[in-house]
Amino acid sequence: MGVYHDGTTYLGEVFCIILRCVKKDFSTVLRLVKLAFLGGSINNTQISAILMDTICQHMRVNTSNVLAFMHDSASDNLLSYNDKLKHVFMYSNDNTCIPHTDNHVGEVFATLVLDEYMHLYNMSVSKKDSASLRLFVEITGKMLKQAEATRWWSSNDVQELSLLPNLLN
Repeated sequence: MGVYHDGTTYLGEVFCIILRCVKKDFSTVLRLVKLAFLGGSINNTQISAILMDTICQHMRVNTSNVLAFMHDSASDNLLSYNDKLKHVFMYSNDNTCIPHTDNHVGEVFATLVLDEYMHLYNMSVSKKDSASLRLFVEITGKMLKQAEATRWWSSNDVQELSLLPNLLN
């Protein structure tokens, strides 16, 4: 069984736990087992407590059946696993989210042409009343999107969407 957990602190903490297991017929089952809306952010000790309480107490899952914890690379998630969870769930493995990992790996690549393109693209998109933007909307019927600084995936989405064939389809 794998345990996915994630949280966000945009307007308070929203914390979810999703269990993933493979049945005898090799079909995969995903179940949302906890969704908590909290007033503020939580630390690594609280993350560990919520996970252990949900898995061991409420679901009564044997600790040896938990094989992996999947989460983003926030420091509290890493501390939660290293300080507590790996000692309770001895057969488990700690896996950070692959898209988050790819994003962080991509941060160290030097992509000078792409960086310059995105800089110019974001400058043009940020001027909502510009003649070139109005012309683009008139021709394609689509509004160009700008990357959000708070969403790690949005830069990649904008890069893909801003390619001419994608805009014209």
